[in-house]
Amino acid sequence: MVVAVDGCLPDPTAPGYHLAVNLERQQVTTPFGEVLAFAVDLFRKRCLLQGLDDISLTLQHVAEIRTFEEQRKLAEPWLFSP
Repeated sequence: MVVAVDGCLPDPTAPGYHLAVNLERQQVTTPFGEVLAFAVDLFRKRCLLQGLDDISLTLQHVAEIRTFEEQRKLAEPWLFSP
């Protein structure tokens, strides 16, 4: 676990300030070349790396959703009548 402590890094508003964040390796590289590790939930990491939001995650299961809806219409047709 990395804990930020005031004064450990240069002022982020200073000209030329640069942090490099590598999500795949879960590392932050400071302006001094120091490499700091950070933790991230594996599911969130995958979503960030693949550009997935809640909708795109749901759309990955479109075939299963359609199958469920078709079966539900057969089992409970009164829910779908006007």
